[in-house]
Amino acid sequence: MIAQIREGAHPQANPYANPCTVSFDRIFHLSSEGEEGSAAAHKFWRVRLDGSVQTVRFGRIGTVGQTCTKTFPGAAEASKATQRLIAQKVNKGYREVTPEQAAQLPPKRKQQQHRSPKPQWQQLALPF
Repeated sequence: MIAQIREGAHPQANPYANPCTVSFDRIFHLSSEGEEGSAAAHKFWRVRLDGSVQTVRFGRIGTVGQTCTKTFPGAAEASKATQRLIAQKVNKGYREVTPEQAAQLPPKRKQQQHRSPKPQWQQLALPF
């Protein structure tokens, strides 16, 4: 244990050090091309669990996103709630990615073509 501390490793980093502590960090992406009339979605969702503290970060790929932190009464409750959230995201179409994949540049957004305004004669209200 002393050798680990001297090398800079934290004793709690060992998953066997405290069997009640559940720690992980998982990243999910959702990329879908928009259908006619809808925009494309390129989103990320990241969940980190440290014991009884759950941190979720989400947003558009390429942005910082938003962060929400929730504290549970115990590690078991936090783990169960986190697994439930992960299942919901997977059902919505999110897929898990590695940190290397998450660090890649986000997909380029298509330039939306702006519709030209209606010609003036179509904007006029005709009396007949």
